[in-house]
Amino acid sequence: MSRKDFLTSLKNFISSDSIITDPDIIAGYSEDKSTLYKNTPKIVLRPSNKDEIIKIVALSREFRRTLICWGKGTSVTGSCLGFEEDYTILSMERFNKIVEIDRSNLIAVVEPGVITSDLKSEAQKCNLFYPPDPASFESSTIGGNIATGAGGPSAVKYGVTKDYLTGLDVITGRGEELKLGGKVVKKSSGYNLIDLFVSSEGTLGVITKIYLKLLPKPLNIFTIYITFSDIFYLLNSVNLILTNNILPISIEYIDDTALDFLNKRFNLPDSDKSRGSLIIQIEHDCEEDKEYLLLKIYNIVSSLKGFINFYPIHSSSKEREIWSARRSIGEIFKENFSIVVKADIVVPRGCIFNVIKEIKNFAADYGVLVSCFGHAGDGNIHINYLCDKKILDPSIIQNTYSIVKKYGGLPSGEHGIGMVKRDILSDFIGGSQISIMKEIKKIFDPDNILNKSKIFS
Repeated sequence: MSRKDFLTSLKNFISSDSIITDPDIIAGYSEDKSTLYKNTPKIVLRPSNKDEIIKIVALSREFRRTLICWGKGTSVTGSCLGFEEDYTILSMERFNKIVEIDRSNLIAVVEPGVITSDLKSEAQKCNLFYPPDPASFESSTIGGNIATGAGGPSAVKYGVTKDYLTGLDVITGRGEELKLGGKVVKKSSGYNLIDLFVSSEGTLGVITKIYLKLLPKPLNIFTIYITFSDIFYLLNSVNLILTNNILPISIEYIDDTALDFLNKRFNLPDSDKSRGSLIIQIEHDCEEDKEYLLLKIYNIVSSLKGFINFYPIHSSSKEREIWSARRSIGEIFKENFSIVVKADIVVPRGCIFNVIKEIKNFAADYGVLVSCFGHAGDGNIHINYLCDKKILDPSIIQNTYSIVKKYGGLPSGEHGIGMVKRDILSDFIGGSQISIMKEIKKIFDPDNILNKSKIFS
């Protein structure tokens, strides 16, 4: 059955303005933020309600057409792209409503196309708090965050997206609607099917409604910027902080490579001598509590070799600049290098020092520039190999994952697997787990129409 027949059938139940075939418009759905892949779909659909999605799924099964959910294209693993010559994008951009902020139950009910920052702002208006804050929170969607298992700096204290998920409405690859969970925050009622959809990257179903736990708004949040003469001295401080009864909201670190580029755009402290910096965010009840935490952290970091300076950030504009710098690292690398190969690995927190040291050492042996930065508080390292006008030696990536595996790590902490890490996943989790995942996929999507060839082949 041809694409023309598929389009004709679509027009029986979906309006013409929801069916996009214009090449100029479709081009906007041809690549994600990984910039490693580019493949233009032949059809983009913009449904307005769940009944249209049910019919689109049924028709895609009938025509055996690959159907890929699209939020805002902020994936960095190729997970929202198709790799066949002819496939369909199911754009969820019209599912963009914050349905309800339920203050009595501390629950937000949203559609999957809601932008993360919009939900955070709406919750704040009600004196509530939605903690997850992926780097792309101003553009990423809640549905995409669930699909990739997104995290963010605040994971140290508040956890990641999945920790706030209490319910989902989903259309499976069979075209069945599942209503999983809801506004209850505690449940022990059979298998927890909700969690199957976290990090599933759109391979099991199409999310149409999301229930998320909210928290009371924190009283006060304060940022500290700490500079070191060496990234390795800096990393020694992280476990000392966490094992001294201090639980910051976030502990972020920036290495020397990233600082070299950030200092050209931002006015960061000690730009002339810092070769590594920590950004720590703490929560406190009162001024006395804040001063106690500041002194405690200062005493820990100032006693370490390589410590340069300790900067409590009192200015809100300076605080915004520091966090903007941290969130800009990836974009700045893309602006300065023709090839940026990323690895979003996660290791036990106590192993970060050794992992980064080994990676930087072998990258130097290969003559390749590398930056290691990210979430020191939860062991999630963003490794960026930076190349200009030459292809990265594949053995560098292989060596990277060998080191990660040696220290008991995994290939992704928050970006997901997609296409980029598909072929190495089994090296970490084994063939038995892959086989179980494939069987689960068959149950929810027996005809393999949903985001084919992602996570595993």
